[in-house]
Amino acid sequence: MPGVDVENTQVGPFLVIRKLGAHRRHHVYHARQVEQHLDVALKFIRLPPDVEREKALAKINREVVVVKQLDHDNIVKLYGAGVAEETDKVFFAHELIEGEALSAMLARRGRLAADQVIDYGTQIAKALEYLHHNEIIHSKLTTDKVIIQPDGVVKLADLRLNRSRKRRWDAAKRASLETAAYMAPEQLLGEGATPKSDLYSLGVILYEMLTGHLPFQPQTMGQLVRDKKDSKVARVTDHVMTCPGWLDKLVARLIMPDPRRRPHSARAVVMTLEQIRTVDQSKTAAVAEMTSGFSPLTAGRDKSEARRALGIKKTRPKKEAGPLLQSVPFLVGGLVMIAAIIALVMFWPFAADHGELMQRADRLLGSQNHNDWREARGLYERVMSSSDDALATEAEEKYFVARRKSMLHRLDNQGITGLDKPEIRRFHRAYEAQKLGRYDQAIVLYKELVDKYDHENQVAYVYDEAKSRLDQLVVAKQVADSERDELRRLLDEADELQESPAGHRQARAIWRDIVDKYSGNEFLHEIVSRATIGLETQEPETPEGDPGEDQTVPPTSNPADGSSSNP
Repeated sequence: MPGVDVENTQVGPFLVIRKLGAHRRHHVYHARQVEQHLDVALKFIRLPPDVEREKALAKINREVVVVKQLDHDNIVKLYGAGVAEETDKVFFAHELIEGEALSAMLARRGRLAADQVIDYGTQIAKALEYLHHNEIIHSKLTTDKVIIQPDGVVKLADLRLNRSRKRRWDAAKRASLETAAYMAPEQLLGEGATPKSDLYSLGVILYEMLTGHLPFQPQTMGQLVRDKKDSKVARVTDHVMTCPGWLDKLVARLIMPDPRRRPHSARAVVMTLEQIRTVDQSKTAAVAEMTSGFSPLTAGRDKSEARRALGIKKTRPKKEAGPLLQSVPFLVGGLVMIAAIIALVMFWPFAADHGELMQRADRLLGSQNHNDWREARGLYERVMSSSDDALATEAEEKYFVARRKSMLHRLDNQGITGLDKPEIRRFHRAYEAQKLGRYDQAIVLYKELVDKYDHENQVAYVYDEAKSRLDQLVVAKQVADSERDELRRLLDEADELQESPAGHRQARAIWRDIVDKYSGNEFLHEIVSRATIGLETQEPETPEGDPGEDQTVPPTSNPADGSSSNP
């Protein structure tokens, strides 16, 4: 077990040779299977104290049956697991890899060249594609778990039987800050890991390889969760101007806070990276980046679609050219130009009308009158039929915002009716719990709604509002849980400071800082109230230079009669 030296000892059929690395929950050793003369890596794990030993071993055996069947060039092979009865040590026997952890490589080199990042990223994505195809996720992918062999082959280590949205029986209740820096926001919010969570982790790793640092620096868990959920990440090209544009775009998509906006699969990431490599090598990146429309990051499922997304045309055998005016390209080009001119003339007024409709709808949406929101919805619906995809998408998003505002206004003023759909009834129960201050209950109810429905149903605005409120409450709860003890300590310190006149200024500064930072956090209401009372009950500090009780107040003049008096 961790904490016990097992070097140069026999563990089951293995002779332990030397320690390779250590972690707070496990140690890894180089060992040799004596009978088969096979070198392996033995990872000794600490079993959870709340799980009986026999039950834990049964779970490990079932897990090994599945994981040892995984066989991929970019995944560290698991041979088996066992327990040394004489020492009660539980271990996993893995393929022994000669190489360097990506974390060590980055610590040594700072950052990597784009072509090397594309190579390593493609191999990681292929490993994830294989895992996801077998309904397994990594869930804890970091640069420590990526091993680079001397020949450049990448291996993913530390594979366990992790299923989508299911917590493994021995998983740590809270991730360390170092691991959380690579985890998707939905994991940190307690929603469970999914294949798209692995893609987020891949995006963080690509970002770190390209820039030499993480998108968000882990300081406290609460701050990290807020940053991942709400803060905008600087693009890779803001740090490294030579980064290929499409690689920058891919990384930005991978680390989107909303899983729905990330690439749809690891396969799409593999295809995109392969095409980025091809584009970069052919020096046509500038042309490719000017293309738009279909993107393999959202819907592509084969290589030809990925090529089209990057603006790469298949090369075709050249036909013998005839006279210029009789050539097919010339005739087709002429027809296309004529059609474009006709379309421009015919549809220009309508495009302009749609733009004006959007401006009018935006003004109505910003109003405080609920009738204006209803009118804005109608205008947005008209714009949603626009031939301008970007404008139509923006109109659709704002249409749902208007629906959300209207729904909340109606629930606040009329409550629920017998005609309301089940989704709205579910939302109303959670919404009422939140308004009454039953925040833990609201989290449970919002989560039930989000898990049952999705953004694609007919009442997407209900899902969006529930998801937004769930995320806000979970973040607020995590911040409160991680910072409550420190805030109480500060309040106690302020109470002590206010006992002496010299400490009044510092006490007020502590109270003011707490009120300013946490007044919107429902879970810290008690602490904020205590700070607010401190501010209200302590007499304002007398500014320097103002007359005190022992100072003589100059006589005040009466402008009416020229007399003067002392108060």
